[in-house]
Amino acid sequence: MEFSQHFVNNLISSAKYYRSYVPSVSKLPDKFENIKEAKRLYTDTLMYEAHHALQDQLRDYSEPLLCIVDIDSSNPGVVTKFESDCEIHVTHNNGEVKEYTNIYDLNLYASPIPFDRHINGLGFTFPNEHFESILCKGICLNLKVVQLKELCRNNKLKISGNKQELIDRLNENYIIPSITLYHGPPGTGKTYTTLQLLHTMMEKLPENHRFLICAPSNVGVLNMYSRAYQNGIKGTLVMNEDKIPENTTFSENERESWDAKKARVVFCTVSGRCCSILKKECFHTIIIDEAAQCQEAWIWSLFRSEVKHVIMAGDPHQLPSLVHGIEYNHGISLMERLMNLGYKSHLLNTQRRMHPEIVKFPNDTFYQGKLQTEFDTTHEKLKPFQIIDINSYEEKVGTSYMNTIEAKVVVSLAQKSKQVYPDTIVISPYKGQIELLKQLDPSLVIHTVDSFQGKEADAIILTTVRKGSSVGFWQDSRRLNVALTRAKHVLRIVGNTQTWLHSTSVMRDLGLYAKNNGFIKQLNPNELQSLNIDLCLNDIKEYIKTTLWGSPIIENRVLTSAKSDKFLEHALTKIILKLCTGTKIKSSEPFNTYTLENKCVDWSVYLNENTKQLGLKLHSVRYSGQSDDYIQDIKRNIQKLGPEWNACCIYSNGPKTFHELPFKGKRPPVVVEVKRDRTFERINAMKLVQSFRK
Repeated sequence: MEFSQHFVNNLISSAKYYRSYVPSVSKLPDKFENIKEAKRLYTDTLMYEAHHALQDQLRDYSEPLLCIVDIDSSNPGVVTKFESDCEIHVTHNNGEVKEYTNIYDLNLYASPIPFDRHINGLGFTFPNEHFESILCKGICLNLKVVQLKELCRNNKLKISGNKQELIDRLNENYIIPSITLYHGPPGTGKTYTTLQLLHTMMEKLPENHRFLICAPSNVGVLNMYSRAYQNGIKGTLVMNEDKIPENTTFSENERESWDAKKARVVFCTVSGRCCSILKKECFHTIIIDEAAQCQEAWIWSLFRSEVKHVIMAGDPHQLPSLVHGIEYNHGISLMERLMNLGYKSHLLNTQRRMHPEIVKFPNDTFYQGKLQTEFDTTHEKLKPFQIIDINSYEEKVGTSYMNTIEAKVVVSLAQKSKQVYPDTIVISPYKGQIELLKQLDPSLVIHTVDSFQGKEADAIILTTVRKGSSVGFWQDSRRLNVALTRAKHVLRIVGNTQTWLHSTSVMRDLGLYAKNNGFIKQLNPNELQSLNIDLCLNDIKEYIKTTLWGSPIIENRVLTSAKSDKFLEHALTKIILKLCTGTKIKSSEPFNTYTLENKCVDWSVYLNENTKQLGLKLHSVRYSGQSDDYIQDIKRNIQKLGPEWNACCIYSNGPKTFHELPFKGKRPPVVVEVKRDRTFERINAMKLVQSFRK
């Protein structure tokens, strides 16, 4: 797509204006006096959000097209072409076009386009009198019987009956302008319900009645489009090619049929309604999916004078929109505000997506147990719900986090799950963990919680990453709710339950629920090693305290060697686990060498004189063939302890405890006292005297 220099310069000017603008903002009220007041406040809201969005560089470089580059420099630019992270074109303010080979070399700032669109879109906002009452006060306009009969007469409907009958008759034929809300947890058929309603309206309303189907995200729009297409509803998709995922394909015939000017049904994002292609088009019914995830300021640009019906579907218990002015109520959706005011909404409470074990905790915690389940459990092949508890360590990566051992467990679980359910998705909230997972297994399909909202998969592997004093991302209960309600058949959560239990968040509730209901499977270091996961000494130091032999004494030279060579450390860790948990050793000597591949650990059994109990001591870790004079000194020192002492220091299936300590050192030679035979001595003396006389 080509962008003119005029367009680029306008975009840069707009970004600079928002960046320098000093917004005046106040907390958004629940009700408004009139439409004029609401439009003013939402204009201030959008200006505030635009100002703060352009203060700092972007952290997420996943969608850089039309983002601003070097906004404070003398020659800022706009990303006008993005093929990959290694092929980016930037058009600068002076007309120069530069090609970059690393996107992370750029100082990127948010694109002002969404803010421009919605601020300008408010200029087209003129809702009818029915909508004004609902939008400002949360109540429907009270029509008199005379007015209802007049509407019936004008639309050639029967005019007899009481007031409620007239209202029902008009509503059945979609005569009275309406705002309809459908809310419910994931899997309750919100998308299906809205598409069925769309199908009915298309049959009942004239051909010139046009429909706009939208969602706040590209993913949500594509989901609605594909679901509608599968249900025989043909429409036009308005979306930039670079926003369509690579694995999403459309037939040539399908693409050729797209015509935003003539199509009766058009699909686009909420922001796309104000784009150049659609801003002059008229639509009479608006259907908004994921409506609870869209800030209200964006929704208002949809309420033009020709709009007669607005249908919103969403779940207020899931993720809200990402905004800066949370304390000013900027993140509250129109759907949520109307529900808080008591406006009529339709609860969809029968879910058909998730196995009962998967949905039990979200239902009890987030939906007060109101959710009913219709799910066939007869063909389940794996345990539906399980928490894999491991004692691993988080690592900070820039502003993100990763957890190496947890990532390796996730890879192992995903590989096993894919053998049964090829549709296995890994979800991680941290970019650092996602990058690590991609390195470990490029075949994994990985999403963030935000990017997978509104989607589902047969199996979900969720990695929580954090370990220590904070649960981080999971402090927000709505994010946890999204993550827990994506899986249909299998949900595995990998993390450290002790961290959860020490938090004050909903993660504590999840940990207690899993513990009380037997859903936790603890993976000890031996089990981790069985998954071919290399461990470090830190990973096993707590576990070995609980083993048969307990914690060994590790000499400083061993720690130094292990710290300088990760391969030696991994081998040392494996050998320590084998020795501490009890392994077969064909030796009757206190000093031994354990060889694993080409690595050796020199160790011995010692007797603690205070506790009178045997223990293990590690003297050296080295590669095979390396000699060490220090080991000869160790052997000599052990020999000096004496045969009786060393005969007790033998490795077995467990450390022995002695009642008495054996003799230490070498005993002196035994002197045998010979009993004197005085008679014999006297005879010998007499014989000696006689020999002298002769």
